[in-house]
Amino acid sequence: MQDQTTCRFYTLRALQGAGLAAGIAKVHFCTPDNLTQDEIVATVTAMMRQDFAAHPEDQKLSAVGLVGAAT
Repeated sequence: MQDQTTCRFYTLRALQGAGLAAGIAKVHFCTPDNLTQDEIVATVTAMMRQDFAAHPEDQKLSAVGLVGAAT
């Protein structure tokens, strides 16, 4: 359970940070307002699993970049 909680908060905070950085850089970055936190985490996790299956070397990359790329 601890790992799931850690993953959830990491994912949500990484997205929040990416949104703040995008605002400062004046770059468009957003997630749909109607997504729940559970849906966001499930989507990011599924996309990362797909990416790792196709590109195992991506597991060595920064998780923040992977979370941002998944959204």
